[in-house]
Amino acid sequence: MIKTIDHIGIITGDLQKSVEFYTDVLGFSISAKIEMDDVGFSAIFVEKNGSRIELMGYRGAIPKRSEGCDDRTGGTS
Repeated sequence: MIKTIDHIGIITGDLQKSVEFYTDVLGFSISAKIEMDDVGFSAIFVEKNGSRIELMGYRGAIPKRSEGCDDRTGGTS
C-alpha cells in the first residue's frame, strides 16, 4: 500500500518557462536546483503545501529511452 509520494518528475522542453508557470501562476516556490553540466541536464524542484515536483530539462535534444525499457515503470521489460 502506498502511503506517500515524495515527488513526481516532469521532463520539459523549456525548463525556464515551466518554472515560471509553476511559481508565478500556480504559486509554488523553488526548493532545490541540480545542475549536471557534463550531460547537459538541469532539475529544479518546486514545492507547495507538501507537494514536490521535479522539473527537468536537457540542453539540446531530449535523450530517447533505451530499447527494452518498460515505459510504465522505468525498469526493464
